[in-house]
Amino acid sequence: MKDAEFLYPPQYIQEYDLTIYRVPFGMNEEVTPNAEDAGYTAYVREDLTDEEAVDKAKHAIKHIKDRQFQMLSVQQMEADAHSTENEIKQKLEEAKKQEELRKKKVLARKKRLDKRLKKFEERDKWLQDNLGIDVNEMRIRAMERQLKDPF
Repeated sequence: MKDAEFLYPPQYIQEYDLTIYRVPFGMNEEVTPNAEDAGYTAYVREDLTDEEAVDKAKHAIKHIKDRQFQMLSVQQMEADAHSTENEIKQKLEEAKKQEELRKKKVLARKKRLDKRLKKFEERDKWLQDNLGIDVNEMRIRAMERQLKDPF
């Protein structure tokens, strides 16, 4: 087989029952067994140089020649599937931890703001009790002045 055979999709390589497509997306090279027959399909990125594409196609053929697809046992597939489930569980646990941390931060901020508000209320009460200043009335007058002349 000549290297040039790999360069222009789709190429069918009968010796390996392999069809190679050059695609504009995805990984540099990917090979999958076909569900409908005993053949294989490989995808090689079209933005690779011709030399890189040939290397990637040869790499796909190596997977087929080494019978790597037949080496997967049911136990290995199950282990891989459970590994993925465990990764998802770990991500969910991490998300829960992040949410709890966010809640703690929000509650801490609320506590600080409540404390500040209480100090302002105490100050307003002192001004009212000791100096006879109605702070709420002052705020209302200030807002009215601002509405009349906002600049």
